[in-house]
Order: sequence, then C-alpha cells, then structure tokens
Amino acid sequence: MSNVIRSPEHSSRATGLTFIGFLLFASITVAPAQVRALEYSGPNGPQSWGGLCNIGRSQTPIDIVSSEAVVDRSLSVLKVDYSSRTRATITNSAVNLELEVDGEMPFGKLYLDDTYNLIGFHFHAPSEHEINGQSYDLELHLVHQIDSSNSTDLAVIGLLYNQGHDDSSTDLFLQQVFDALPSVLVPNTTRYMDTNLDFCPLYPMLAGSYARYAGSLTTPPCSENVIWTVMLNENLRVSPRQFEAYKSVFEVCSESSIE
Repeated sequence: MSNVIRSPEHSSRATGLTFIGFLLFASITVAPAQVRALEYSGPNGPQSWGGLCNIGRSQTPIDIVSSEAVVDRSLSVLKVDYSSRTRATITNSAVNLELEVDGEMPFGKLYLDDTYNLIGFHFHAPSEHEINGQSYDLELHLVHQIDSSNSTDLAVIGLLYNQGHDDSSTDLFLQQVFDALPSVLVPNTTRYMDTNLDFCPLYPMLAGSYARYAGSLTTPPCSENVIWTVMLNENLRVSPRQFEAYKSVFEVCSESSIE
C-alpha cells in the first residue's frame, strides 16, 4: 500500500503564493462578483480579504512539510471512478481569465468517508501548495462536492507539475485541454471539443502517496469546508509546448513578481 500522510492543520494561509490561472466549473460557493474583484498581490491582496481568509484556523494553501506530517495508516489509496468519455465545451469567459469545461455531470466520483461527485477542475500557475518549501509550475485541482442535498462540503485533489525539457514530457490528460486553448484566445469565445474528454490518464497519478488535511476555499469567503488531498508525486511534468499553450491565454506569474 502506498504511504499516505496527514498534514497538520495550519492557522493561516501560505505566504508567497499568487493565484494566476483559470477556472473550470468555478466553485458554486464563490459568486462571480467576488471572483472578478479579487487581487492576489499588493495592498488589496489576500491579507486584505478579511473574514475567515485572515482569521480562519484551517486555511488553504499550505506548505506541506514532510518532517511535520504524521503517517495515518487508516488512510488508503485513493478510490475514484471517473468517466472515460465526457463531452466538453471550452470557454474563455473573461471572468478572472476563466476557462470552463461543460458536460453531463457528474464526471465521476471520489470515495472518502462519504461519496463526492467530481464537478470540475481548474489550474493555478504557479502552484498554490508547496512541498517542503518548493513551489511548482502548475497545480491542477479536481473539485468534488459531497453527494448530499443537505451539505456543500467539498473534497479537492491537487496535483503538482513542473515544466519538462521537451515534448517527451507531454501529459496526456492536460493535452486534451491545452491543445484547445489557442482557439479561445479572445475572451468570451467558445470551442466545442472535437473529441470526448477522457479522465483515464489521471488514474496512474492518483495511485501514489498523498497528504490529507482539512482546509478551505482559496478565495473569499475562504470557507473551511474542504477536505484537501495533495498528491506527493514530484515527477509530474507538463511539456514546454503545453505550457506555452497555457501562457498564450493566461498570464503566468514569475517568482520575482510574487509578493
């Protein structure tokens, strides 16, 4: 069985991380007006968001420090059941550089103590989470909502990628999305994908060790109703061609510009 660890709860969000990216099926708990007004650096950055974003005791993102993590042998390998054929539409909505993928939901399920439906996914560049103080070029969040009409609790899986040296590092799952980005360079344009979106290439990436902690949304209201699972596979790669396709649509923050 793969090793799994539980990272201790942190009382404040990690510093030195900036959210620059796009959303797929943005969380229903964040109103569009809130997303549009957010700033991620400077005087109006996260420190000014107020509410739980500043005083919460289990805020996301965090730096996952191996020496501070506790092995939890009650945790097992992730159990997921994702669709292999989902019709998708990609839209550059111009709201916080948002990209949406539409299809018949749920796309799949994540089985924890409860069942969570996959409602979408989004990216951050650079990563929001760090591992032992190391940031990554790209972070993929798979967002799931509990299968209950009485709760809005979420469970998010995070995968961390660095840019590879050549196209041998092409990621098959990301390729389905990134290949379509040049066709939606203009805000408020839509591209209907020619083929179904296949989640099967994700399975090998979800079979390894991970860190689990109770955290929050990373945008206001920063609600602390999210179970986070961050995969500890540090060898995930996105090819230069794929990353350039991403950067052709969305700004990527450099280390020097992060406050």
